[in-house]
Amino acid sequence: LSVPEMQETMSDRERQGPRGWATLGEFNAFLAENGEIDYLDAVFVDMCGTVRGKRFPSEEADKVFTSGVQMPQSIYFFDVTGVNEDVLGMGFSDGDPDRQSRPVAGSIVPVPWASMKQAQVLMTMLDNDGAPHMLEPRNILANVANKLSEIGLRATVACEFEFYLLDKELDRKGRPQPPINPATGARETAHEVYGITELDGFMSLLKEIDEAAAEQGVPASGATAEFAPGQYEINLKHEDDVVVAGDHAIMLRHLIGTVARKHNFLASFMAKPFVNQTGNGMHVHCSVLDEKGNNIFDDGTDEGSARLRHAIGGNQEHQPHRHDRQHHHCRQKPDNPAHRSPPVWPPAP
Repeated sequence: LSVPEMQETMSDRERQGPRGWATLGEFNAFLAENGEIDYLDAVFVDMCGTVRGKRFPSEEADKVFTSGVQMPQSIYFFDVTGVNEDVLGMGFSDGDPDRQSRPVAGSIVPVPWASMKQAQVLMTMLDNDGAPHMLEPRNILANVANKLSEIGLRATVACEFEFYLLDKELDRKGRPQPPINPATGARETAHEVYGITELDGFMSLLKEIDEAAAEQGVPASGATAEFAPGQYEINLKHEDDVVVAGDHAIMLRHLIGTVARKHNFLASFMAKPFVNQTGNGMHVHCSVLDEKGNNIFDDGTDEGSARLRHAIGGNQEHQPHRHDRQHHHCRQKPDNPAHRSPPVWPPAP
């Protein structure tokens, strides 16, 4: 590209397509900045947080931005094993119809752990009338954010992930086991929460996670050793746009798992992978601000405002199913840091 052409291309990068879709100009600007690629991954995120999608060779990548991608709407409600259970007659009974999907503006990033030169772009699905497809978790979240905006509120959110690094080999009884520390050659057994030496043996892996997050624009902010052998936590920085915060959370979890496999480990975010060890959590830190930037949950008291109590009560009232799942309820023990008290605050009327 000549200098004028590059300047024009780079300016196109700032210009979003309809409804925040990424344009061909944005893609060309990415290539001008990062070099040519071998493949482009058009990625979708299902209701379990699994990243799925299609991989296009470079000669077909342009059409993702000019024509979009057709994908079955059932991609959003696969279970954790990737099986379509024909929920509510969707998937098999309805013929598994395709829907049009478009790339999300600002989501084109390199894939630094790939063996070839790859990029990825996040996709969003549309209904037949062109409206956001409401089976897509990202669109559901955007709808909630819009409802907050309509009453003059916005949420600031940060997520943090706890996860286990596991040996790829199961033990003799077919159970998962902690990893072998690359520095010592011994299997992890220590319960050294916040221990620095516990990080040292896995620094090559943790460093690559940090670098991959930076390359993909995911604002990860540090790693700590957690309460069990091979258990770690990585946090994300606060984000004023809750949809972007959700994108960051999904992509951080995805890259942790992918980089772990590259280092010959497995990363498990399962709530309770070990019966006798502490569980994993995904903590969501959320403040709700009014139009003046005031936190509506903070009234200056230790107890917080009435709106805080209503918000907690509403969560307890409307999310009882989260404690019924086989591996989640195992964390609810009186002596477990994840213990939750019975509901005491009513939802807001």
